Amino acid sequence: MTSWRRPSITKAVVVTGVMGVTLVSALSLLVYFARSQALERQQLAKLEATADLRQHQVEHWLQRQRLQIWEQIEDDRLHDAALALLQQPRQRRHQQLLSAPFQTLDLLFASSRYGRRLTSVLSNGGIVLYSTDHGRVGRYQPLTNNATFLEHAELATAPLNLYTDVTTGLPTITAALPIEVEHHLEAERHHASSHSSRRRGVLAVTLDLQELDRMISSSPTPKQPYRVRLVGYTGLRTATTLSPQRVNESDKLSLNALYSKGILHALDGFSGRSNYLNDQRLPVIGVYRWIAPLNMALLVESQQSDTYGPARREARLVFLIGNLLVLLLVWLVALSPPTGCAASRRSSRGSAAVG
Repeated sequence: MTSWRRPSITKAVVVTGVMGVTLVSALSLLVYFARSQALERQQLAKLEATADLRQHQVEHWLQRQRLQIWEQIEDDRLHDAALALLQQPRQRRHQQLLSAPFQTLDLLFASSRYGRRLTSVLSNGGIVLYSTDHGRVGRYQPLTNNATFLEHAELATAPLNLYTDVTTGLPTITAALPIEVEHHLEAERHHASSHSSRRRGVLAVTLDLQELDRMISSSPTPKQPYRVRLVGYTGLRTATTLSPQRVNESDKLSLNALYSKGILHALDGFSGRSNYLNDQRLPVIGVYRWIAPLNMALLVESQQSDTYGPARREARLVFLIGNLLVLLLVWLVALSPPTGCAASRRSSRGSAAVG
């Protein structure tokens, strides 16, 4: 009796186990894909909101810097002090630092240290006549290939160029505006005089981009696992962040060039969102924005492992519980008594044997 029943039970156990594991696996995959899509939509909404906030902060920061520069370049005190420095005979550095025009400029720029790394007044030949870094006074500061030269009317809207500072090796923006003689004096000149003849010097303002980077950046944390960065080209299409990691700490000019789908699309002037490998070759969900006034890209990224983690855990839980139920079902099938039909056939065979 036992030998006849075993093949039937074994077949039922195998069929039940295979079908159960197949259904549980399919259900786990369905739970993972459905949950991951919902999590991705939620994460994208959060990334978009963060990108909107950070973009607003960047634009407000830049607007504030432009306004401060505009107020100062239009201030008569700056013109008078700068022209006095430009016209006075060459002096020793300590004498120049103690001169009245120099002290006037120190007071004028003392209130605008936020957002700036350096403010200087240069001669047309590039000699530093005044600087908030007093150690630079008397030095030569090249501007031709690096600074963004602007007319007063262009200051509010013109994009600013990013370059690598040869001194620090860091990405830098310098806005340079002409210091001109007063307009009522110009009226006495011939109307055909050129613009270059009106310029007596240059106001050069170097922005503190590392301060901007600290303001908008956020380190990955359990509560806010986002990576927020500004990225730009510093030359020869070399993309870098505002606070790049040096390849070699002893060489401040050796900076890692960044590459990713999000960076390339954003620096080509596009805004959007996508799944891609970031510059560290990690899969991320990213939102990127083109910031035209700075010629930079804003990227807000979250690692896919952080986003899809809950979906994986839920799918594993479904798979585990489902397979435990399958094992329970298989055990019940293995212990189940023979069906009525099987019992009838066994009884018939027994009667025939007796007859």
